[in-house]
Amino acid sequence: MTGTLRFYFRIVRILNRLLWPLILPGLGFVWLFSPRSRPFFQERLGFGSRKPSGRKIFSGTVLFHVASLGEAVAATPLIRALSENHSLVLTATTLTGRDALNKAFPDHSVSLVPIDLPDLWIPFLKSREIRKILLFETEIWPSMVLSAFHLGVKVGIVNGRLSTRGVRRMNRFRRLFVPLFQLLDPVVVQSVLDQDRFRQMGALSRNIYLGGNLKWDIPDPRESVQEPEELRLWVQKVEEDCLEKNKKPFRLLLSSVHPEETKQILRTLEKEIPFPRPLHILIAPRHLNRLETFRSFLPKETWVQDRRERFISEEGASKTLPMVLSLLDSYGELRALTRFCDLVVVGGTFDPVGGHSPIDAAAAGIPLIVGPHTDHIRELVCDLKEGGGMLELNSPDLLSNVLRALMMDPEKTSKMGEDNRNVFSVRRGALVRTLSFLGPFLEGKDFSREEAGL
Repeated sequence: MTGTLRFYFRIVRILNRLLWPLILPGLGFVWLFSPRSRPFFQERLGFGSRKPSGRKIFSGTVLFHVASLGEAVAATPLIRALSENHSLVLTATTLTGRDALNKAFPDHSVSLVPIDLPDLWIPFLKSREIRKILLFETEIWPSMVLSAFHLGVKVGIVNGRLSTRGVRRMNRFRRLFVPLFQLLDPVVVQSVLDQDRFRQMGALSRNIYLGGNLKWDIPDPRESVQEPEELRLWVQKVEEDCLEKNKKPFRLLLSSVHPEETKQILRTLEKEIPFPRPLHILIAPRHLNRLETFRSFLPKETWVQDRRERFISEEGASKTLPMVLSLLDSYGELRALTRFCDLVVVGGTFDPVGGHSPIDAAAAGIPLIVGPHTDHIRELVCDLKEGGGMLELNSPDLLSNVLRALMMDPEKTSKMGEDNRNVFSVRRGALVRTLSFLGPFLEGKDFSREEAGL
């Protein structure tokens, strides 16, 4: 294995250096024509944020890497536990992930992950004295792992997950990925299926541990002492101004949704108006940079407000409507908003995306609806469907009937929510198991260059 990895590293590094004449103009093009990228451009090159001065530094700095906002939030309890005894450098793939880490851990070094080139990764790892790397879920970058191997840096995975599409994609480059997966130790995975998939991709059986899904270990929303009053008032105001007064509104949250599936859902629901209760649809887009796309197709007679611009349609606000739409245009408030809703549709499941996490709703005791595309959250869906609090629909056309039935049967709605809550309570504990599996990795000796044959 070491000979193969040394060969791959040399090939990748040679290609990196041969391609710099093409890479540099490409980077210049991005800097010139993508103003949004400029504030953090140096971080993509491996510069920027370092360890803050005045903070206690432990030996053996650990690089902890996540992809985006959802992973950053899910990883927060683990990062907090690790930081008690280890010096951490935190990186994220997306700006939203970076912002979440920076907000949760202002005393840590936080930056965007460098572009996956060895000539950027090697100085990044050296300058921060990284001795170990922990990757969250599926963030396996070939140049990162090869550079770590070259420097004698151990690499492990926590909350490991491999989707069907991910395995299929990596299998196309199996000769490259198998040696990389063999290098990973430990590999703490979410499910038995993930165990099998990591083993299929080359991870050694002795290095794979079943830890469970860390996303279940979020803070209990029912134990929260902070009541997001401003958010509650935002939800209530449009209902008081625009919906029928003598009937309790039914709040349907489209959580982390994409434009096309949102369009399909709204088209279906509009055909069935009126419902037994006034309907308030709260739309939380997955990506806020696509807000204008959402605004372009929202029906103006029912779309009344978004988060920062209170009222969009004065005409809609001046009359009683059977249905209103609210658009959440801010990050960081979805978990709190979920607690105010009667039913949650999980985004990315009516589009072939694979689904986004339903755990916030389950933890809050809210019934759930998913579509047919759930590969990324398959274990969560299985648990919640078996628990009785989640319904899976093959098409958004079926949503109206389900919605009507739940409006007419509040006891069933309440029971589904409590069923989800029970699953949440039972499935917690992955954090403790993960920390126990990480003990030898964190406290053991470093992976020496001599062991690697370098």
